Amino acid sequence: MKSFQYFSPTTTTEASRLLEEHGENAKALAGGQSLIPLMKLGLTDVGFIIDLKRIPDLSYVRRENDTLAIGALTTHGEVASSQIIKDTIPLLAETAERIAHTQIRNRGTIGGSLCHCDPSADLPPTMLTLGAAMVLQCGSGQERTVSAVDFFKGMFESDVRKGELLREVRIPVPEKGSGYSFQKLTMPMGGFALVTVSVLLKMQYGVCKGLALSIGGVGEKPFRAIRTEEYLLGKEIANSESNVIRDAAELTVEGVELLEGMQYPEDFVTRMVKVTTRRALISAFERAV
Repeated sequence: MKSFQYFSPTTTTEASRLLEEHGENAKALAGGQSLIPLMKLGLTDVGFIIDLKRIPDLSYVRRENDTLAIGALTTHGEVASSQIIKDTIPLLAETAERIAHTQIRNRGTIGGSLCHCDPSADLPPTMLTLGAAMVLQCGSGQERTVSAVDFFKGMFESDVRKGELLREVRIPVPEKGSGYSFQKLTMPMGGFALVTVSVLLKMQYGVCKGLALSIGGVGEKPFRAIRTEEYLLGKEIANSESNVIRDAAELTVEGVELLEGMQYPEDFVTRMVKVTTRRALISAFERAV
């Protein structure tokens, strides 16, 4: 790795000012599970590292009325094991529990993963499904809030501007009784995700009253499967073997722009999107009350 200058601020304002001062050559270090490997491989040019681990107010999970607020330095392991999250947004806990392996979950942070915006990351599609919002702070202390749909810009590109720091993620608590599922296909087992599907489903008297379904891994950024959502809304679903679920899964590949240079044939990837989506819809349906 090339040499770099190291800073260890103790407040979010100080960290934001350092990021603003040193510009594009500065990187914020959270858990380091994304940044450090890139530095070792020489894939990113870093002259200044702003280590966030000494900032005391960036790791928390708390409920504020109908919203869950999660600090950016909260680890995946803390998200997966949080009883508040399990009770209110189990889809998020299930997603965090599936991230990599124990060592990564104990070091990697929710903020680091979202800002890194790796196409194969698990959290971004779930954030889209849940309608999350990112709270960003600049050096002056001013904040702006960005919806998940606007935050993820492209491959390794998020809407974090010069001098900004992701401080908090805010997620509306879904209605009780909503079915949910996070499904992931990795090739090989334990490797990077080829397809991720995150679903939140509201059923009432056997009829779909609401659906949010997001897909990751196959494009430059996660996306909502709008055609699938529109198709299922108002449809009667008799059971998990319903043709309605099968037909809905078929629609998920419409309009998908696959990543260039994927090591698997396009027809195989699109087939896996359909298969994984169907599994997620079945699981969410079976959990819906």
